[in-house]
Amino acid sequence: DLVFSCTYAGITTEGTISKKASGDNSKVVVNEADVVEAAEGVTATVTAVNSSSVSFNIKGEPSVYEYSLDGTTWKPAVKGANTISGLSAASDFTIRLRINDSNYAKDDVHEYPLTDVTLRGTTTASVDDIIESAESLARNFNATGFARYAQLLQNVAMVSSGDLAARGDEIDEALAAVEEARAKYVQDLQAAVDSAVGAAEKAAGKGSGASTAATAGLVAGGVSLPVLGIGLIFAAARKRKSKEDDLND
Repeated sequence: DLVFSCTYAGITTEGTISKKASGDNSKVVVNEADVVEAAEGVTATVTAVNSSSVSFNIKGEPSVYEYSLDGTTWKPAVKGANTISGLSAASDFTIRLRINDSNYAKDDVHEYPLTDVTLRGTTTASVDDIIESAESLARNFNATGFARYAQLLQNVAMVSSGDLAARGDEIDEALAAVEEARAKYVQDLQAAVDSAVGAAEKAAGKGSGASTAATAGLVAGGVSLPVLGIGLIFAAARKRKSKEDDLND
C-alpha cells in the first residue's frame, strides 16, 4: 500500500492507494477533510464602510465562504475582498460568516458557522439626507436652528471618506448656504436684543419700568425674543449703563 497526502484549499488530509486482492486494479481512498479544522485560523476584517455598503476581507484556508446579515439568508463570499451593497444609511449591521463546502464534509457536516469572526458596525450618514437637512435649514433658520445645525455637523462628521471624495463639493455648497442663513439670523437676533435693551434703558431711565408683556413682545427685524425674559433684558441694560458710567469716570 502507498500512503499519500491530499491538499484542498490549504487543508491537508491523508489517503491510501491499495491493491485489491484479485486483479491488477488499485483502490484509492482519501480520508474526509474536517470542516472544524478548516475553520481554524479564519479571520475577517471590515475594510470600508459607506452609507449604503460595507466591504470586508476574509483570510483563511478555505476559498469559499458564505455571509448573512440576518442569520437566515446566506449569500456567497470568497477568500479576499467582498462588498455588501443596499444597506440603510446610519444603521447597525451584523455580518455572520460560515463555511459551506461539501469538500470539507466530515460525517456529513459541511456547514460550519464562524462565530469568532462575526463583524459588527454602523453604516455612515446619508449624503442625500444631509443635503436635504441643510437645504431645509438654509430656507428657515429659526430659534431651533442652532440645535439642528449642531446635529447637521455631527452627521457630516459621520460621512465616509468614499462619500466625501465623491460628493464633498455638494456637501460644502449646502453647508455654505446654511452658514449664510445662520449669519443672517444672528444679525437679526442681535438687532432685536439691542432694540429690547434700548427700550429697557429708556424705561429704567424714566423710573416707571416697563410691563413684562410689552418688553417681551419687542421685535426687531422680524425676530422675536422667546428666549430672553424681562429680567435678562433689564440686567443687560443695567450692565451696559454701568460700563458707560465707568468710562465717563
